[in-house]
Amino acid sequence: MKKSLIAISILLLGAASLPIIGNTLLKNKLDEKVVELHSHGINTKKDVTDSSYLNTARHFEFVLDDSQEFLDYLSRYSDKQLPAYTKALLDGVSFGVDVEYSNLPFAKALTLDLYPISLSEELKSNIKEADPELLGYLEKFLAAKGLLYHIEYNFLNDDFKGNMKDIDVAYTIDTGAHYALTLKGTTFSGNGELIAPKRLDSRFKEIEFDIKEGAKSLHMFLKDFKTSNNFDSKITYLTSVELDEAGLTTKGTPDDGTFLIEGMRINASSNAQGERVELSSKSSVKKLEFIAATNALKIEKFNVDMALNDLDKESIEKITTLLSDKNALQSRATEMKLQEYSLELLSKGFEFNIADLSVKKAVVTQKSVVEDLEGFSIKSKNIFKADPDLQAKINRSPLLALDDLEIDTDMKFSKKIYAVITQGRPMLASFSTLAKVQGENLLFKIEFKNSKITVNGKALN
Repeated sequence: MKKSLIAISILLLGAASLPIIGNTLLKNKLDEKVVELHSHGINTKKDVTDSSYLNTARHFEFVLDDSQEFLDYLSRYSDKQLPAYTKALLDGVSFGVDVEYSNLPFAKALTLDLYPISLSEELKSNIKEADPELLGYLEKFLAAKGLLYHIEYNFLNDDFKGNMKDIDVAYTIDTGAHYALTLKGTTFSGNGELIAPKRLDSRFKEIEFDIKEGAKSLHMFLKDFKTSNNFDSKITYLTSVELDEAGLTTKGTPDDGTFLIEGMRINASSNAQGERVELSSKSSVKKLEFIAATNALKIEKFNVDMALNDLDKESIEKITTLLSDKNALQSRATEMKLQEYSLELLSKGFEFNIADLSVKKAVVTQKSVVEDLEGFSIKSKNIFKADPDLQAKINRSPLLALDDLEIDTDMKFSKKIYAVITQGRPMLASFSTLAKVQGENLLFKIEFKNSKITVNGKALN
């Protein structure tokens, strides 16, 4: 009996100490993240903890003291060059982070509210000089946590999800120009480090932006915009974009008009298989419209489906690594290396295939006259054969590289759209004599092999 009581007491003591252990574990984890921020130019202005037995809240305020160090850190995770003015925008920026978590170890995800508190000194000075009232408006907006990200992060598996606070703001500057921005239904989820996630899915339910100045105006909108990104490595990834509807309209300018897009889908991927790599891209748009004062163009069912297959993995890795070093991109040595690696890639051979490049319907309106041009479709298989002597051939004459190229292309154009495409291009228009006529369509089968080209079986050289 005595042993049982001792065992029960130990269990109860262990259970009672779990919140203390959990608090310590998560506090240490957060402290590690703060130290990491310090090493990248971000310092702590405030760190306040409010802890109870079961829950802990912690408020941080950070300031970006060394923006160059922080930009160097970001550049490790991006292949894109940041604009030169980014440093000026970030110098001295401060932001707050409110963290809440359960003291029971991993009982639920840690939650963060992340929001800017103040702008950089240079940006504030520039805004104050141009429009002091605008600076006051922005400072009130930030003080009210107008720009806020809410994130739920699970340290156990690195999963996260969250949302951005809705924005609905409007302001008229002293010149009379009126600006309005609406951002609704922004959500995201993913896995990995927040600064460079392995997977990131996001959705913007509605974005609207308006500018009005006298008779001039601009209106832009996006509805139900979704993105999805999965990154296994620099050469293995999958990304997709979906857009329900978007538009841009200008009025009161010499180039007044409207651009509309509906039902856009884009998928791009890179996949390594053994020593070879495949790159593919597939895009489709349900409808595109360009509307001007007296003219308009409407395109329906625009598709692009293409792929680069059988690429040499080692060459792709060399090129990717080289392009990711932004500090070396402008050097002559880097240019020479890029040429070397690109030639190496070509010498290993590859395929470029177009499974579908087509428009189902194109309708043109000119001065109230509507004409249905119908559409076109293109399919093509292109092979560049592996050739260890490619460098020597190019040194003698770049045209010798054509010996390694094979093309097999099928094209179909409506007679109407072919006339529009070749208008003012008599040489292209003359190719219609080589076409096979199929009702109201022109068919072309183009083959290139052994440096010889044929169109529908007729040699051109």
